[in-house]
Amino acid sequence: MEEKITGNILLITGIVIMLFSTVRVILVFSGTVKPIQFYKAAPKSVQSPVSPSQTQDLNALLKQQDSNVDLAALLAQSSGNVNPLGGIEDLFSSSDFLNGINLMIELFLMGFIANFGYKLANLGVQLIRPVYVKYKVKEEQQMQAPKISSS
Repeated sequence: MEEKITGNILLITGIVIMLFSTVRVILVFSGTVKPIQFYKAAPKSVQSPVSPSQTQDLNALLKQQDSNVDLAALLAQSSGNVNPLGGIEDLFSSSDFLNGINLMIELFLMGFIANFGYKLANLGVQLIRPVYVKYKVKEEQQMQAPKISSS
């Protein structure tokens, strides 16, 4: 009788775990709940590689050489505007990419949790149902030694 109680507890626990993971996946993919943030997008901050004191020194050097090029303006114009990937970030932002990664991780995690719930429920069902073992006893035929007739 104790096995049936344990089996019922395991069955109910497994079903609850499977229902939780299923509802969680449905809510995440419908957009009602945000997925667990395993990876967060870093805020964009463009920092100039050249400090203001260095640009003043560079401007002074350029003025000494009688050059018409304004290096500070070139550095300010190029910092942050140059995209080494050639415009890919306009098509697919990093926050969208990380959101997709978080969705995939959420789906895999909930799949493992649902599988764990299935294993618990299956173990509970095996404990609940009675196990009958039917076996047949074969009567061993007694092998008698053959009689040797002397002729």
